[in-house]
This record gives sequence, structure tokens and C-alpha cells, in this order.
Amino acid sequence: MRTEKETQEKLKSQKETEYQKLKIDCAEKDLQMKEQEKKREIINMEREEIKKIHHEKIEKLQNDCFQKDLQIKEQEKKQEILKTEMGEMEEFKKILNEKIEKLEKDFAGQDLQMKEQEKKQEILNTKVKKQIMEEIKELHNEKI
Repeated sequence: MRTEKETQEKLKSQKETEYQKLKIDCAEKDLQMKEQEKKREIINMEREEIKKIHHEKIEKLQNDCFQKDLQIKEQEKKQEILKTEMGEMEEFKKILNEKIEKLEKDFAGQDLQMKEQEKKQEILNTKVKKQIMEEIKELHNEKI
């Protein structure tokens, strides 16, 4: 039979073994927790980096959209100005065409008047020539 001392030694040895086993298990779990913590830190750093990149991309897109919006508004203003200028040019063209028509009518009337004046002048010249010829004949006849 075993003596009490042997039994206590055995129990002490078993407890020591259990203690060492628990210590090893605890150290392994501590190591696992540290690895998981490192992984979490890496994941958090990556997440923050991704957030930063996404934030920068969003800001860039917002700036691009703002610039595009400004360009569109400028284009709309230019189109409105062109539309107004085209309307003014059409009105100016209409006024010019009316003036040209009036001038053409006036010119046609003046041309007709000038032709009538020329005819009257020719008739007058012809009458004057006839009269002079008759006077010359009369003078000639008187001399004879």
C-alpha cells in the first residue's frame, strides 16, 4: 500500500502537471488573443485606410460634379446669350431688309422719274431743235 506521503507526492505531482498544463493552455490562449488583437488592429488600419480612400474619392467626385455643374451653367448662360443675340440679329436683319426694300422702291421710283425727265428733256430738246431749225429757215428765207 501506498503511504500517505507517496499519495501526497503523487497528488502534488498531478497538481503540478495540471498547473503546468493550465499554464501552457493559458499562454497559448494569451498568444492567440494577442494574434487576434494584432489581426483586429491590422483590419482596423485597413478599414481606416479604405475609409480615407473612399472619402478622398467621394470628395474628388463631388468636386468633379461641382465643376461639371458650373460648366453646364456657363454653357446654359452662353446659349441664352446666343439665343438673345440671334433674336436681336433676326430683328436687325428684318429692319435692314425693310430699309433695303424701301430704298429699292425709292430708287425704282427715282429711276422712273429720271427716265421720265430724260424723255421730257429729249422732247424738249427735239422741240428746241425744231424751233431753232424753223428760225434758221425763216432767217434764211428772209435773207433770200
